[in-house]
Order: sequence, then C-alpha cells, then structure tokens
Amino acid sequence: MLHSPNKNILQNFLYLHNLIEKLTKIYLEVLLFMFVQKGQFLEETGILLFVRKMGNGQKMLIWLVF
Repeated sequence: MLHSPNKNILQNFLYLHNLIEKLTKIYLEVLLFMFVQKGQFLEETGILLFVRKMGNGQKMLIWLVF
C-alpha cells in the first residue's frame, strides 16, 4: 500500500484546524465567564458588551456575538 504525502498533509491540517477551533471556543467561554458579571448582556440581540480598562487608563469596548 502506498502512502500519499498529500493525504498526511490534509490530515495534519484538519487536526490543527479542529484543535484551533476547540481552543478558540474554550477561550471565548472563559472570556464570557470572566466578564459576564461586569458586562451587560443584550439578550434580544445576543451581544455581550463590556468595557475593559487598559493599563494606560484608556477604556476599551469589547463585544461578543452569539
């Protein structure tokens, strides 16, 4: 049986893609957990808004869409 290098590359790519997707989902869940108390959840639009104070004193508006 011959091994196709293209098949290996595709499998590796799909594995990495799935891994990145899972890590991104976990990261967003952690962000949501950390900021949901401080944020304002607009349930009808599915948008979570919160303001984060930066180190230099500026404020940054962040939103997550569901």
